[in-house]
Amino acid sequence: MSVTTASLHADTPLARAGLERAAALADIEVVAPGGNPEMSLRSAGTGHPHPALDVSIDADRAVITMTTQPSAAVWSAIRALLAHLAETTHPSTMPRPDGTPRAI
Repeated sequence: MSVTTASLHADTPLARAGLERAAALADIEVVAPGGNPEMSLRSAGTGHPHPALDVSIDADRAVITMTTQPSAAVWSAIRALLAHLAETTHPSTMPRPDGTPRAI
């Protein structure tokens, strides 16, 4: 199975940590600057978009911009990334202030 790679761009350390965590959960390997990633993963308004595939994450949306068709493995990684982001940000999945889970 091939590993999907991404460059990561964030405007704050907390945003970077969140994107790194989401990427790790989706089995996306973050590559160092100057590498040859398959996509860019970034907080909204930061970094330079990848020319072929760019995933921009904001507080209430994800925007995917592409100029070429991603491989099936890359699509799978993007779906996993979005699923992890939705699980951690959707109000119905967040625990109540007292720590008990919410009913879905």
